[in-house]
Amino acid sequence: MSADGDADLTRTLHRLVTGLLDWLDEIPADQVDPEAAARIRGSVDWVIAQLPAGEQVRLASGDPDPKSLPVVVGLLVDVVWWLDTCDEDEVDSHLAVKMLEDGLVDLDDLPDAQRDRLVAVLAALAVSEPHDTRRYQLRFFPFGMNLTDDEPEDDEPTPRDWVSPQARHRE
Repeated sequence: MSADGDADLTRTLHRLVTGLLDWLDEIPADQVDPEAAARIRGSVDWVIAQLPAGEQVRLASGDPDPKSLPVVVGLLVDVVWWLDTCDEDEVDSHLAVKMLEDGLVDLDDLPDAQRDRLVAVLAALAVSEPHDTRRYQLRFFPFGMNLTDDEPEDDEPTPRDWVSPQARHRE
């Protein structure tokens, strides 16, 4: 895929991530713990802050650098992982499922070339991921989001709880 194709995919995936986070902010506190929503948003912001300044600015402006694609793919996996494993007192489980189903419908509409590129980036991220549970999440994501029919052969880790990028960085 070309650099323009990577930039388009980065833009689409970044919109998905920010859309899910914005949705969390709009839900009443009896369904979403505002502190939990702030923690996941803070983790996403922390990862973006690790990008070079120029990439941060381009991502925020909606004209992402194609080099940001792996970071944004990782953020999408992290937000989905968090929603999938968060406690009922953080996000109502029915709401979390609805967010995953409705918020990620755009993945179904990706052109074949972008779907293939997303799966390739996920595979590359998984190969280099030192954290066992996140590596599983990266490998499971294409199957879990119906991007591929191939279920990973990895055993599901126990526990499968989300681990913030800051904590994974310290490990």
